Amino acid sequence: MLYALYIFTRDQQITNLCRASAQLVKHRGQICPELSGSGRRIAEIAVYESVVRFNEGRLGRLNIMKELELCISNNAISSHNKADIRRIKQGDRRAQQNTIEKRRERRKAKALVESKLTIKEGLTYEAGGI
Repeated sequence: MLYALYIFTRDQQITNLCRASAQLVKHRGQICPELSGSGRRIAEIAVYESVVRFNEGRLGRLNIMKELELCISNNAISSHNKADIRRIKQGDRRAQQNTIEKRRERRKAKALVESKLTIKEGLTYEAGGI
């Protein structure tokens, strides 16, 4: 693995960032397709790019290009905006799906506990049983 990704792995937040960077750089191959044959400088640039993408999204790349005083087309700006919007919507859908699944798990656990108590105690109340 890259030495640059694991320099400061003591802190959990940095470890998570390193894992996200490694996923972007190595597994997806979006930034640098093959790191094993690349030099250190290329690997460092790929890590920096992945950190910017993780923190700021694709618009972070455009900000870097602006700082370098490069010409940015309107198509590049709109495509990066659309990509960021898609990424945010996908994250929202995943978060909502996880919330729904956790809610279902809690309901099942609660129903299981209540059914065990009902079996253990027997019938304690019956509608219209008085």
